[in-house]
Amino acid sequence: MRKASAFFSVDGESTKARLHATRAPLHDVLAARLSFSPSWFHAWRAAAPQLAARQAARGELAFRIRKIFEKIKGRYGAPRIQA
Repeated sequence: MRKASAFFSVDGESTKARLHATRAPLHDVLAARLSFSPSWFHAWRAAAPQLAARQAARGELAFRIRKIFEKIKGRYGAPRIQA
């Protein structure tokens, strides 16, 4: 009895091997579908930690400003709120 893979081979190459050879990384597929370059994707992914740190710093600054604003009872003007 012949192996099942023999029924699914083309020129001696199995379907599984052909699928594996043609499988592109997900980011390459997304890049092609969404029209952005793979280099942009890698730069964006590498910058993600810095972006998260910057957003955390902005959140902390907004919290401090809100606290100062509450301390001066919602009035603004002179003296100014400075970070």
